[in-house]
Amino acid sequence: MINVRDNRLEFYDSSHGTGGIDEGFAELVLANLERWVQDESLDKRKEELCTDGWTRHVPSNVPQQENGFDCGMFAFKFAQCVSLDLKVEDLAPLQPHMEAFRKCAIVQMINGTLK
Repeated sequence: MINVRDNRLEFYDSSHGTGGIDEGFAELVLANLERWVQDESLDKRKEELCTDGWTRHVPSNVPQQENGFDCGMFAFKFAQCVSLDLKVEDLAPLQPHMEAFRKCAIVQMINGTLK
């Protein structure tokens, strides 16, 4: 996640399981996000974006998915949480509620109220 407001690059991994986060992979993802936001600034705003003072956030205790197909909904819920200034690390387990989250997202998309 690119948190421009807080000048922070964030990596939330819902699929690392009990083995812990692969720090090398997390660093690669964050480096790519940093390059992407710099390139987008140059392309869209026509100005360079200095990310020298930006921090990186890689919490290891985020809710975990129990399958190989809920990653999109987990990413959506993590982004929603961050946009509401909540800590992803404080979320209760999400997996038991995936069906309800999907149904709610569909209704919100149809009604144009998805936030």
